[in-house]
Amino acid sequence: MKKITLILVALITVACSDPKDKYISLECDDDGDSYTIILNKETMTADLYAIDDPSDVFTGQFQEYGENYYTITSDVTGHTTSLDRRTLVMTPKSNTEEYNYKAQCKKIDLPEKYLKNESDLKRKI
Repeated sequence: MKKITLILVALITVACSDPKDKYISLECDDDGDSYTIILNKETMTADLYAIDDPSDVFTGQFQEYGENYYTITSDVTGHTTSLDRRTLVMTPKSNTEEYNYKAQCKKIDLPEKYLKNESDLKRKI
């Protein structure tokens, strides 16, 4: 009887989980430049795109750094940024002239277009 109950609880939990739960969606502003970052907690990947041009997507990886930070690394440039999970402030890991910014982010709902685009990519592969 205990096994059946455990299996039913597991099935109900899986059925009730929202596919959006695996994502963290942020909108960030860096002196007038606004962009969206979507972190996929399942694959530990990050997608970043400008709000005014969502077709230009930069991809990367992220990982937990310490107790309160995420470290996000671009696949294209290798540039690494740090995101404070408490304040949602993003700063570069190496503060050079090229990468000198401080972006304030806020949590947003996952854009529906993002889920649609991701499922279209999976069908093409």
